[in-house]
Amino acid sequence: MVAVGSPELPVTSDAVVPVELTDGGTGRVEIREAVPAGASVRLRGGDAEPGDLLLASGTRIGAVHLGLLAAAGRATVRARPRPRVTVISTGDELVEPGTELIPGQIWESNGKMLAAAAREAGCEARRLPIVPDDTDAVLAAVQSALADRRLTRGIRCLLFAWVQTSATLPRQCIHFNSKPRAFGEKTLGW
Repeated sequence: MVAVGSPELPVTSDAVVPVELTDGGTGRVEIREAVPAGASVRLRGGDAEPGDLLLASGTRIGAVHLGLLAAAGRATVRARPRPRVTVISTGDELVEPGTELIPGQIWESNGKMLAAAAREAGCEARRLPIVPDDTDAVLAAVQSALADRRLTRGIRCLLFAWVQTSATLPRQCIHFNSKPRAFGEKTLGW
């Protein structure tokens, strides 16, 4: 009997017959089906040759990749963390869906959609509560996102001037995209 993962076959053997193809005997075993030479045998180093590329840079590591790395004897690899995204929706007119609207209000939908899209793309995403059109509140939300080193999008045009000129934000981390994504919207990122 050869155990799974056994490092060597008996010298007279050239294949392994799975127990399912035998009568399960212990002293004497009846083989019910023949197997070809090399069946159920992996040669040492047969999965890859030294120097073979196992995973390309930028590969999103999933379960299959972890198995491949483990089979190659790698306990650790250098990897980048998933991007982290924070979505900040601003506006006195915004309310959460399910809230009864009063004149001048709309349901906030873009933030939910952007956070979901970021998650679908493999990012860690969080969505902050709706922030009113108040300088201190918006700055606090942006600073929270910056402190967490998250990408922040959705700063609206009317807030553009004071966010861009605010002395309380680290200017070297911020740039504004000059092309609006939608009417009245600019993008803040780093």
